[in-house]
Formats: sequence, C-alpha cells, structure tokens
Amino acid sequence: MKAVFAYLDGDCVADIVTVLRIAGLTHLTVVSVSASLWPMSAHTRSHLPELGHPTFADVKLEVICADDEANRVIAAIRQHASAYRNGTACVVVMPLDAVIALHAPDTAVPPSA
Repeated sequence: MKAVFAYLDGDCVADIVTVLRIAGLTHLTVVSVSASLWPMSAHTRSHLPELGHPTFADVKLEVICADDEANRVIAAIRQHASAYRNGTACVVVMPLDAVIALHAPDTAVPPSA
C-alpha cells in the first residue's frame, strides 16, 4: 500500500477528489494547512506565512491506495491541480506497512490488500 500526500491550492481539491472517487479510490482525507514548500527561491521565501504573506498550499490531500494505483493518483492530481508556480506544488509518496482501524481493535489491513 502507498500513502500519497499532496499539498495544494484549495480551489482545485474538489475536482481531484471527484476524479479519484469516480476511479474507485475512497480512502481520502482533506486537511486544511498553511504550507510553504521547500526548496524555494530567495524571492519565494520572502512570502513565508510568518511574515504575513499568503501560503502556497492551503490543503493537504491524503490518499491511501494500492501500490499499482499510486501513479494514477499522481496523474489525477497533476491534471487537476491549479496554480503551479516554481516550488509551490508537492506530492509525497510513502510505503505503508498497514492501515489499522481504531474502532475495531487488533484488525490490520495487510499491505497487499
């Protein structure tokens, strides 16, 4: 299994979530964030949130998917993400050992599921 995290402008997230749900991916989470992504140019760093300027990502999209679906998730994000500027969009893909449901103790979904 993979975890795909994308830091995005909030205006495009509804379209991405719709495309992913139509594709059958339902393990999605959208989280509000204030992010400035590194590495950035010196000019871009001048817009850091602690200086009162806007952030470059205000939403973190989290998608849990099978290994073979990660590229499809990234393609959907890339196709529908808005406002690409140098250093302002980021997708992180990480392997997962298991997903454990907290409401059902001791039940783990193995990575191959």
